[in-house]
Amino acid sequence: GEGAVQVIVRGMREHPENAGVQTEGCRALRSLALAEDYQVVMVKEGAAAVVMAALQQHVAVPELAEQALWALRRLGEHKENKDAMLGLEMVPVVLATMRAHKTNAAVLAEGCAALRSQATNHAKSKVVVIAAGGPGVVLAAMDAHAGHADVQEHGCWAMRVLAERAEGKLSLVKQSSLPTILRALREHQGHQWVQAE
Repeated sequence: GEGAVQVIVRGMREHPENAGVQTEGCRALRSLALAEDYQVVMVKEGAAAVVMAALQQHVAVPELAEQALWALRRLGEHKENKDAMLGLEMVPVVLATMRAHKTNAAVLAEGCAALRSQATNHAKSKVVVIAAGGPGVVLAAMDAHAGHADVQEHGCWAMRVLAERAEGKLSLVKQSSLPTILRALREHQGHQWVQAE
């Protein structure tokens, strides 16, 4: 019989126009992706592809965007999924979603986390995120939501990961990222994860 991922993926493929089905499918896949040993199987069974298709078709739906980005964040954590996620155009989809939700801190926090997750320990992903303008999108999110600890935490973490490459450092310097980072540290002194990143 079909496993849970196969059933969810099939349901999402059969009802692409239904934002409710897509949102709940993304939420269910996000929950299943918490199990690290299951993340590779999920991508092979089409989970990342349907999540990205849902994001592209329903980019204006905030709850769907948040759940989808959270799912992509989890699926991008596993080293065996990183090339497949790039092949599915994950980075441009995440950046387009973040640009479409500039006023939604929860979506932006998950977008920063998804970019960080994909780029961690994967040089090719760092290059793609940097070339696609990721540092600028992350900084814009941090500037727009200076008081939101999750945006600051995930934004700082994404910038730290991207700065591991010379072109990432250069991009962050060109975009004058230091005031944003210093403000995050100053305004979120009691938030241990902002300070750590």
